[in-house]
Amino acid sequence: MATIAVLLPFTTETTLLQLAIESILQQTYRDFKLLLIDNAGNADSLTVVNKFVEVDSRCLLLHEDRPGIAFALNRGLEECVGPFVARMDADDIAMPERLLKQLEYLQQHSEVGAVSCQTSVYPVNESNTGIIEFVQWQNNILSAEDHYLNRFIESPVAHPTLLMRRSLFNAYGHYSTDPIPEDYELWLRWMKQDVAIAKLPEILLHWRDSTDRLTRTHHHYQEDRFFEAKTAYLLDWMSKHVPENHRIVVCGGSKNIREKAHRLAKAGLKISLITDVTNRNTSPWDFIPADRLYNDGQTFVLNLISKRDAREPIRSFLKAIGFVEGISFIMAG
Repeated sequence: MATIAVLLPFTTETTLLQLAIESILQQTYRDFKLLLIDNAGNADSLTVVNKFVEVDSRCLLLHEDRPGIAFALNRGLEECVGPFVARMDADDIAMPERLLKQLEYLQQHSEVGAVSCQTSVYPVNESNTGIIEFVQWQNNILSAEDHYLNRFIESPVAHPTLLMRRSLFNAYGHYSTDPIPEDYELWLRWMKQDVAIAKLPEILLHWRDSTDRLTRTHHHYQEDRFFEAKTAYLLDWMSKHVPENHRIVVCGGSKNIREKAHRLAKAGLKISLITDVTNRNTSPWDFIPADRLYNDGQTFVLNLISKRDAREPIRSFLKAIGFVEGISFIMAG
């Protein structure tokens, strides 16, 4: 029984798939099983995979006819028997010591359920500055507390960087096959149960960005789907952490944010006010200018502003006027 099962779904990749497989087979830690999951692959990609299956007993080819990465990953989980599960994508490159360093971390930190690592983006070009900024944001989230506090902003970890305890899937279920980002929903589900996720402060995976990657092209990964995935978890957390007598102030008065506020209100959130640095008509809610906002001990601020260059100034402003992150305000934009 291998200690680690590495889940690597694939479709029609060839050259990149070969490089991804080689980067796993060249790991310094060798007690693993590489589960190569065919999910609408073609003759070329199957030829690449079979070449490795024939010469390396650590490789196992699986098939999943239902299209979608969540179905493929769940098929892989059915074959996992060891204590740890790792993820890998078919177009990424893992550094040789990735599995060893992540396994050592989990073995030394029994309180942590899953560990990620920092990533680099390749290739770098003018079209992916947004992805690079996103990865830089992810790379700065290291501790379990940081992951917990930032989980309602965006996904704080890159899916193919994870090494996870298999017991988490046994306890809390497999990947969701609903039309939402399956990885983000899983992290939210785990953190709802106080599962700690940490990140090693070292680049151990090269994350390939391309115009055809799923996060750019598939409707499951559109902004609306991310908001859908986190809404129930955000409201559940607020129902447990925000006293009923507190007024809830939404930070952000733009049309887009008001639409999100309406969706949250429809789902049961009782919003009292909306605040912003610009005076706005925020009907049906009253508006309070940001310079009049203060912590009176009975106010909770929900930030829905999603602009990355505004995030840290908003966080710093709220802290400066007495709000405490995770207690009297949360970042969810």
